[in-house]
Amino acid sequence: MTLLVCDNQGQGARLAGDVLIDNTPGCVVGIGLIGGTDSVLRALTRAGRSLEAARATCPIEGVPDTWSTTRVRRLLEDLCAPDLDPPAMQTLGRMDVPAEHGFPRFDTVLVALGSSGELGVHQRGTPLRSGPRRMNDVGFLDPTDRLALKLSGESSGSDVVACGLAAVLEASTVIVVAFGSSRRDALAQAMEGPVSTACPASVLQLHANCVFIADTPAAAGLTFVKPSTFVPTHGL
Repeated sequence: MTLLVCDNQGQGARLAGDVLIDNTPGCVVGIGLIGGTDSVLRALTRAGRSLEAARATCPIEGVPDTWSTTRVRRLLEDLCAPDLDPPAMQTLGRMDVPAEHGFPRFDTVLVALGSSGELGVHQRGTPLRSGPRRMNDVGFLDPTDRLALKLSGESSGSDVVACGLAAVLEASTVIVVAFGSSRRDALAQAMEGPVSTACPASVLQLHANCVFIADTPAAAGLTFVKPSTFVPTHGL
């Protein structure tokens, strides 16, 4: 595992964008829709960069259509090559994708660390070698989105589809972003704690090429793991 620490989320998002672009050419890129990856995609958009060098780009999870997830999908569509298969972009990442198929094999994955050690929608208790599966919790959604879903009656947790932790582990490169003090304990558990279903992100200790990108507040709880590179304020 590699840990890169920046002063703040803005710097971390730009750095994550750089790492993602470096690992994109010719690859199938999987993007998590939940928990902070939108800041990385916005940083790429502001910098005028794209994911056009990827062979394909699509979400690693199927989640309800909400304000925040729709925003991330639009960012993805803007960053992707115009000749990508539009039906694939429209279908993948929505909750009507059958759990047993619909996800390709990813070469590079960008995913956010949740405050309880989740990887995107992969919640605590998710088997560490799980394949595509439907989840039973929508607690990872923004509170505004949860309220909207409750009022509309459109979704239950069983409608949320995850690619599975096995698909994340099989990727050649995994980039995990962790921003803010709310991720402090989760990052410490993911990088320094035991590999356990209590912290799904801890399974990445078994990955040969995983890069954690954190800001200073998120990295404050680490005891043994030290940054491989510290990116100062003037560096980005």
